[in-house]
Amino acid sequence: MAKYYIFITGGVVSSLGKGITTASLGAVLKARNLKVTLMKLDPYINVDPGTISPIQHGEVFVTEDGAETDLDLGYYERFLHAKMSRNNNLTTGKIYFDVLKNERNGFYLGSTIQVIPHITNEIKKRIIHAGKGFDILLVEIGGTVGDIESLPFLESIRQMAIEIGKNKTLYIHLTLVPYLYPSKEIKTKPTQHSVKELLSIGIQPDILICRSDRLVPKYEKAKIALFCNVPEKAVFSLENVDSIYKIPIFLKKQSLDSYICHRFCIKCPKADLSIWETVIYQQQNTIGTVNIGIIGKYTELPDAYRSLIAALEHAGLKNKLIIDIQLINSQNLECDISDLKNLDAIVIPGGFGRRGIEGKIMAAKFSREKNIPYFGICLGMQIAIIEFARNVVGLMEANSTEFIKNCKYPVIAKISELYHKKNILHTNAISNHMRLGNQKCYLKLGSLAYQIYNKSIILERHRHRYEVNNLFLNQIERSGLIVSGWSHNKYKLVEIIEYPNHPWFIGSQFHPEFNSNPLIGREILDSRGKPTVEAEVHLSGGIIGRASSPSGISIGSKEAYELRDEDPSRFLGAGKILHEQGMSTSIGDEGGYSPNLQSNIVALNLIQEAIEKSGFRIGIDITLAIDCAASEFFEKSYQSYYLKSEKQMFSSYEFIKYLTDLTNKYPILSIEDGLHENDLSGFKILTNSLGKKIQIVGDDLFVTNSKLLDYGIKNGIANSILIKPNQIGSLTETLKVIKIAKQAGYSTIISHRSGETEDVTIADLSVGTASGQIKTGSMSRSDRIAKYNRLIRIEEELRFQAPFHGRVEIKNQ
Repeated sequence: MAKYYIFITGGVVSSLGKGITTASLGAVLKARNLKVTLMKLDPYINVDPGTISPIQHGEVFVTEDGAETDLDLGYYERFLHAKMSRNNNLTTGKIYFDVLKNERNGFYLGSTIQVIPHITNEIKKRIIHAGKGFDILLVEIGGTVGDIESLPFLESIRQMAIEIGKNKTLYIHLTLVPYLYPSKEIKTKPTQHSVKELLSIGIQPDILICRSDRLVPKYEKAKIALFCNVPEKAVFSLENVDSIYKIPIFLKKQSLDSYICHRFCIKCPKADLSIWETVIYQQQNTIGTVNIGIIGKYTELPDAYRSLIAALEHAGLKNKLIIDIQLINSQNLECDISDLKNLDAIVIPGGFGRRGIEGKIMAAKFSREKNIPYFGICLGMQIAIIEFARNVVGLMEANSTEFIKNCKYPVIAKISELYHKKNILHTNAISNHMRLGNQKCYLKLGSLAYQIYNKSIILERHRHRYEVNNLFLNQIERSGLIVSGWSHNKYKLVEIIEYPNHPWFIGSQFHPEFNSNPLIGREILDSRGKPTVEAEVHLSGGIIGRASSPSGISIGSKEAYELRDEDPSRFLGAGKILHEQGMSTSIGDEGGYSPNLQSNIVALNLIQEAIEKSGFRIGIDITLAIDCAASEFFEKSYQSYYLKSEKQMFSSYEFIKYLTDLTNKYPILSIEDGLHENDLSGFKILTNSLGKKIQIVGDDLFVTNSKLLDYGIKNGIANSILIKPNQIGSLTETLKVIKIAKQAGYSTIISHRSGETEDVTIADLSVGTASGQIKTGSMSRSDRIAKYNRLIRIEEELRFQAPFHGRVEIKNQ
């Protein structure tokens, strides 16, 4: 269960903005380094909103795990920058459905099933489960206090204060404080009556948030506090704003978060809302306007397309543009398409049913013929297929079996119709066998979709029961429309289509709008050309800050594997971005591609020649250190080392002799990972042979692990260790390993994992621990230069206290 629970109710009227307020408060509390999640309790009897008309209820928001939920969960995800699940939305219908199912299965052992305790106990159980592992769970109760449907929920949260403790629960009541223009005064009576209604249920609100079209004056707050039995400092005002992204800032300015933390006796940092200030700055500093038409049949209610509208606004933020969204009823286009002529782009979103379909087809045709950017989502992609099949391929009677059951050319059909099977995918019986939630999609190299995502496998959310009929794909693709995205399963369902002979014409079977967020993050290639993640912050002064996380290409058996983006095939090691483009992934440490040299001897001779031509003395001014990375060319099946370029196979003993010969011929004073990480007997022989002469370094051998290092020390394996702070997990563990090494007389070399960033921590660590050695590669890239520059600054700060010892620090030199 959560440590603390905040219950948010609404009074006087509906549509006060409880969802946005809950999401905004959650964002502020999260900005205080608290673990926060949100939950929506919906009083309607439907099991979920999947079958409710969008005109009545707004959009159905689909979570990654395939739950059809209230649109408020979209606000939760966008404001918290976190993923919700089916546990974050609960309806009266779902509760009754499960309780009745339990009763039929004899779960209650013959008890008479009643609202209290059986329904309320089930509600409380779900609330506690949703808060598991979090500091704070904010629970929004849908509807308005006084509605008969919401009584079981209100009774449940009343009981929770008694059972969990009033010091761990808090009630916030969002209420309307109207302004009467004729009399020019704010009226508090509706709020008083709303609180009275709440009190009659047994709930005394701890905080009141007063919604109004203007700021509620202090004297009116005092009046509300007096009549509603709350402290005056617990009455907050929330006026109308021109951007919902101002609400977190507005709440923080009134110290609502501080009041809550004080109420719960939580000690935590102050909220840093600079990211929200950045979003507001972006909204207020645009360079142009783009007119985008959303062609649908639920246009009477903008909330029917809430996530799509938000996603378009986010795209506007990224491109410094105002997005002028025009909701156009597709039925009207069947008679007159003039509304399309002033649009810069057309979006046809998802939907169900035949009404307005021909108007959408006309919009797709207009876009294709007039070179207007087109984006079809779910049904919108299917519309593009139907239009293309009719007007380009020549299948004039092409249609979907959703609209005409026995159409002549069913280019779109139900999954079960295509494969004569039920439940072939993640389906929901109530929603009549739909593909729901996150599913993998494979992208075609070189396609527009691939350029957009910059990866070959993506995860996107679905909500549909009809698919493109693959029987017609050959005809369609021969005519110019291509399939650029396929499903992950054996049925190879169409996920994305494109029209290459058009500036921008694309359709997706999934709903990308559900993953859109006003905060900015992206996948990039790091300094070695490997996939990694970059976050970006735009400051109000126009400054842009970026940070990237290194992706490890080292994958020793003892190392922690990196799992990112739920796609192990791309992040366990070097990744596949360059490989799938047919490019070499043999990237050199210095940023360029590795030269094609015939052997290690040729490479060492080339390095020696370069040193001498630079005016330095080999072995005196500059000496050599080798990182063999032997685990990478160890052939497990033969228990031997195979040097591919030299076409030579070595036993452990033979490779030790090979290394010994190199040290006799060249001024090598350090060998790292000279043998396979599990070739411990070989490492002991190597240490006995060369350990008194040079430094024998363990990287994959020890992986900054105190237990592995301790074993090496006791068994005389190696005499030095490569220290990688992010390899073991924390600086505390790192310092422990350094201490153990120094006590045993082992030298230490401070390094980063492969794929460095401009973080200079290792420079400070190498000096602070008196390691004397740092491994960042040669001074050829900004990420490495940063470490050397930091060492220069440290030298300036410490002056004579930090002399450079040079080769003295290297073992046995």
